[in-house]
Amino acid sequence: MESRSSAPRKTTLVYFRHGELDRPAVKVEERPNDVTIMLRSERDEHLSLHGTEDGILVTHYSPDVASSVHDEARVAAARARGWRDPQRHADYIAHWWLQPRVSGMDGHILCGRRIYLERAKAKRKYEAKPRITIDAPAAEFMVEVVLSTPEQPYSGTARAARRDELRRALLSARAALASALGRLSACGDFAPVRELPLVPLLVPTSANLK
Repeated sequence: MESRSSAPRKTTLVYFRHGELDRPAVKVEERPNDVTIMLRSERDEHLSLHGTEDGILVTHYSPDVASSVHDEARVAAARARGWRDPQRHADYIAHWWLQPRVSGMDGHILCGRRIYLERAKAKRKYEAKPRITIDAPAAEFMVEVVLSTPEQPYSGTARAARRDELRRALLSARAALASALGRLSACGDFAPVRELPLVPLLVPTSANLK
């Protein structure tokens, strides 16, 4: 069986462009049975999809994730199973099997992350790599990584309707918050609630995740 390290790999860079900034904020690496999505504005953070006989295993890793009371238990469980580098399991944001079908969801929402274009520095070795370029609505925005499968397809229409619904809910929450902050103004200054633009990212892949 071919090892993961020796398997053929395809790399695609996703550049986001805003004004004079044109940065490779997302890097996608594909192998025959897995996909790794690297969020380059953050230190070593990545999302992995592994196709196995039991389904698709989703892992979201970040060394900067906040510590949790469950960290020691996760590390102990990984060590007991003989998994390589058990300490790494303390830095998982997500590590679960993808459900084939989720009612009410447009595609599979894998993660939502704030992107800072200034942090995503370009490298000379990226110049010859295949790329996708997306116009970003701002230099700082939210990106939502979505997986589309035959059982759980992504349409975009349902996502737009849900976004409008969430925006209405946010405006209502803002009004309630403004009222509450008005009553608490004597306690000090409060930063205004800021809405970041959202960019859904649907990256095509040839990997066989089934």
